[in-house]
Amino acid sequence: MRSRRWDSADQDVAGAPGEVGPANFWGGSVAGSPDTVAAKIQELVDLGINHMHLRFTGEWAGETRQTVKDSAELFAREVMPRFTV
Repeated sequence: MRSRRWDSADQDVAGAPGEVGPANFWGGSVAGSPDTVAAKIQELVDLGINHMHLRFTGEWAGETRQTVKDSAELFAREVMPRFTV
């Protein structure tokens, strides 16, 4: 199966815009409070997804380093424990 981003022409196949599903989540982003992020991850878990690649946007060596670090630490502290086995 070839993966691609959701397009308005896919509405009949993939569902409503903003709906999370295998056909339209590829390349998607999740952002927000720990509760919001955990809810989006739970939607993926419910679809059977059990691995994720995380990237906290910003420049590790640049001016946004502290923001990236804070985001990763917040995710580890507030979101990850909800999904440990």
